[in-house]
Amino acid sequence: MSVTPLYLPTFHSPKQSRKLIFTCAGIMLLLFLWSASAHVEEVPRGYGRIIPSRQMQFVQAPEGGAVSEVMYYEGEIPTLLHIRETAA
Repeated sequence: MSVTPLYLPTFHSPKQSRKLIFTCAGIMLLLFLWSASAHVEEVPRGYGRIIPSRQMQFVQAPEGGAVSEVMYYEGEIPTLLHIRETAA
């Protein structure tokens, strides 16, 4: 039975490591300063609609329960349902 030696990667010098760390930190600092001073003129809002490519399907939870709350904006189709577990 022969033992193979463990391969260890060669490391760069500490000077190169420090240079890489300071460069990354400097770039991060510049990006942070830019994001703090940048001004967004307009935030566009888009409204989409999901149109099924096939026939509509009903979705049913695998566990039993009753709908306790329906959350939606006025004039829209209900988008979020809270299901309350029922005792069997």
